[in-house]
Amino acid sequence: MKKAITLLAIFCISFGFSQRPIFVDLSAQAEPLFSNKLYHPPVAAIGTPYVNEEFSFAKINNSKELYLVRYNAHQDVMEVKKGENTEIIVLDNEKNYVISMNGKEYITTAFDNGERGIAHIVWEDTDHALFQKENVKFSPATKAKTSYEASTKAKYSEITNSYYVDFGNGSLVQVPKKKKKFYALFSDNTKNVQQFVKKEKLKIDNKEDLIKILNFYFS
Repeated sequence: MKKAITLLAIFCISFGFSQRPIFVDLSAQAEPLFSNKLYHPPVAAIGTPYVNEEFSFAKINNSKELYLVRYNAHQDVMEVKKGENTEIIVLDNEKNYVISMNGKEYITTAFDNGERGIAHIVWEDTDHALFQKENVKFSPATKAKTSYEASTKAKYSEITNSYYVDFGNGSLVQVPKKKKKFYALFSDNTKNVQQFVKKEKLKIDNKEDLIKILNFYFS
């Protein structure tokens, strides 16, 4: 499954030292590669909101050029730089993007709760796909209210993963962690899927095992 991608036009980036929006100057017929969304630096805390702190070379929408990109899993945004010394901007999740980076293909997409965000493909066949979403939570600093309590520092959590299935209709359905709800995803073939999982001793929260289950179900 490959998402339809808008062809890119030749562009130029305007930039300065203020927090002005940065645009790509395209023709009126072309969709801008970048939005005018401002970059908001993450709150300083223990840990990191990023999957990878360093910017990595990436292609956006099959662009010929490489960009410097990193994924902020807490804010759920892709941060982009045109060059090493240029200002950071962010991609607008309301627009359709495919970002190829570090061997992963990230996309902006709609989830089953109606919200749009970023996930990357971990398995696909002709009509179906499994997506992995990387999540980082933020816990703000707290002050002790009594002498029996301890103050805590602001902290980002370790990365956790959630999974989503595209059953062929373009909508991503989150994979439940509870078995009853998980098997309900395969309502037309629940019994066979249950037997397969039991026979192969698979775990429904394991990426490789989920791929095996989907290969079995869609075969």
